[in-house]
Amino acid sequence: LRIESGKYPVGPGSVFVLPTNVRHDLANTGTEPLRAVAFFAAAMFTQDFDSVMLPPKSHILGTPNREG
Repeated sequence: LRIESGKYPVGPGSVFVLPTNVRHDLANTGTEPLRAVAFFAAAMFTQDFDSVMLPPKSHILGTPNREG
């Protein structure tokens, strides 16, 4: 993993978190295939449509609030 502050080794089971807008590069330097899973979280909820149309007889279910 390469970012502005330097290079960091990653391997099987590695986990890293990058803040928003940090330029980075992930390159395979080994002999085995590199497999990576990435999650991207938006800073806020956004909606890209002026009016959302649901199929007839459909329902939106909310998630109950969790305590703790």
